[in-house]
Amino acid sequence: MKRALEQAGRVVMMHEGEIIADLSGAEKEKMDVAGLVKLFKKARGAEYAEDRDLLI
Repeated sequence: MKRALEQAGRVVMMHEGEIIADLSGAEKEKMDVAGLVKLFKKARGAEYAEDRDLLI
């Protein structure tokens, strides 16, 4: 996830076929891995198990 945040122009996080986060620009720049995990927990009410759902 760290690499995706550092290198991608846009980060889309999905869970069970639904987009739960679509970050770009300043929003992506100030996001870190811990923030992504918190965003996932808030959106889905579940623990984030794997980073394979993070798409670049």
